[in-house]
Amino acid sequence: MNAHTRPAWRALLDAFVAANTSDGAVTERALRRSLRAGLPASAAQEAMRMVHLFGGFPRTLNALEALQRAFAATGVKPAKASVDAIRAAAGKRAFQTIYESNAGAVTAYLRGLDPPVARWIADYAYARVLSRPELTLRERELLAVAALAATGQNKQLISHALGARRAGATDAEIRAALRAGLRAIAKDARGRALASLKRVFPWKTNK
Repeated sequence: MNAHTRPAWRALLDAFVAANTSDGAVTERALRRSLRAGLPASAAQEAMRMVHLFGGFPRTLNALEALQRAFAATGVKPAKASVDAIRAAAGKRAFQTIYESNAGAVTAYLRGLDPPVARWIADYAYARVLSRPELTLRERELLAVAALAATGQNKQLISHALGARRAGATDAEIRAALRAGLRAIAKDARGRALASLKRVFPWKTNK
């Protein structure tokens, strides 16, 4: 999937941001646009499952309800989900790809901050969620960029914008994800996010 140029993907970014920040009606409208533009049902389903990593389970349930309504409105049939499993090796590869030479330092930071949370991130977020096959790591990192920008998590936004690039996303794709997230926040918060990103990205993030 060409994540930057396809209207279906851009609408999915909007749906993911709405699912993490807004109500079900907004999410549903964006999902309808995405499905009508040809997004595979499996990608829409997996993106809505991923909402809980950023917005929690209540928002995830609302997002899945919105997706059900979008399926009914568009006539698109839901896809069969892959087996829910712990894919430890794939999770480790994803973590290493995102953080590269900093992976060890990030792991040490997480363990120092709180060992149970560090294990949840490794064993659940990476090995059980981000390693699922319905979306590529590149696509998942672009969704993360959009959600983190929309929720004002600028420290993590930098990490996952870099992670998206390391996972194969182009700067144009990262900017598109960033714009999708920034549209959901106030102007002053938008400025803080852009200032944070400019420390590590040479391109003009406000374009």
